[in-house]
Amino acid sequence: SEDFMAAKPALEQVTKEMKEKGYTFVRRPNAETREKWGHIGESYIHDEAKFVSRYYFHPGQKILRGAIYFTRLCEGPPKCAHGGSISACIDDILGATVWLSGHKAVTGSLTISFKKFVALNSAVQFTAFVENVEGRKINARCTLSSSDGRVVHAVGTATFIAIDWEKYKAEQAARQRARL
Repeated sequence: SEDFMAAKPALEQVTKEMKEKGYTFVRRPNAETREKWGHIGESYIHDEAKFVSRYYFHPGQKILRGAIYFTRLCEGPPKCAHGGSISACIDDILGATVWLSGHKAVTGSLTISFKKFVALNSAVQFTAFVENVEGRKINARCTLSSSDGRVVHAVGTATFIAIDWEKYKAEQAARQRARL
């Protein structure tokens, strides 16, 4: 799409920088691939290219970094990304960070603090990591900043609740059978 082509140069620069720093590209998994993180691919395009994102995980440091390009389809305030689009991205980034760090968990709470508007048709970078684990609670943080890192656009924090993955899969299968 036209939006993806506009995003490509900025995302390619991020790809180069992340590879140089030892990060590995990860495709955001769907339900079938959640247990097999690390699928390599070129890009993740969400919801008819409203935004384009690339995720890079450093397994040793357990940090997720990457970039998001918000297209014109994300407009909220004039020529700026909608806060809901930004929130959805941060929620997804934090969830990916928790899962890639080895925790099977779901969002318990999410807080977004908006600092500066995000211009449409521009790339922003993010850094996310698990801050701490207390029993079943996993606390994670994400910072969304300008591509040069000088301007913080938003900070997201979340508490995730660890789940029994085998029990969850059994419940999902039972619900699926009930629908048939």
